[in-house]
Amino acid sequence: MAHPLRQPTRKDAKWVWSETQEKAWSDIKTAISRAPVLCLYSLQDEVTLQCDASDTGLGAVLLQLQQPVSFASRALTQTETRYAQIEKELLAIVFACEKFDKYIFGRDVVNVETDHKPLEEIFNKSLCDAPARLQRMLLRLQRYNLKVRYKKGPLMLIADTLSSAYLRDTLPSEEVKSLEVVDHSENLRVSPSRLPQIEQESVQDPVCTSLRQVILEGWPGSIHECDSVLRPFFQCAE
Repeated sequence: MAHPLRQPTRKDAKWVWSETQEKAWSDIKTAISRAPVLCLYSLQDEVTLQCDASDTGLGAVLLQLQQPVSFASRALTQTETRYAQIEKELLAIVFACEKFDKYIFGRDVVNVETDHKPLEEIFNKSLCDAPARLQRMLLRLQRYNLKVRYKKGPLMLIADTLSSAYLRDTLPSEEVKSLEVVDHSENLRVSPSRLPQIEQESVQDPVCTSLRQVILEGWPGSIHECDSVLRPFFQCAE
């Protein structure tokens, strides 16, 4: 939306304020003065992600009971614009999952809707059968329990619009994420007197006790066989 306003400010660009810039300015003022109608996130209701990719952008919306909870969009990098369409569509799912991680991580099922039917087959096949680039993206999705299903493009209006009307010149989420990675095991400061207390509390904590036991004895074959306190950690099982 703000792209026409950024163009005249670029290096060596001629300053021009035309009808295009005036319209962009008016649209921005209208947008910031009108709050979108979003519903509150619920732990009890199912979660659905609608994801879409255009030639130059990605769009996603988090839905509950067919109502939007949150929106997300970003521009594709120059390299990503050269991806095959199936790669762009899978990248849109990766973007959505990582953007809405705090909402979907640990859920039994996360419904994902895409208008690219071949992705259904990709998720139903073994990881080894996918091309290398798709494998790398699929590995980033292993921590989520996704159920991907095809939905016709005309029924995906929100995600389709967001992928075309994305926020331009935005840093991709994976690059931002890489800047925020911290090795907590190396950087968590604990005083010598505090450490025994943490160890004692961990021994008495039922969740930590269950985790320790299942790590030593092995995880069940599926998330549905896990005790309820262990299900949020199932996607991290090795």
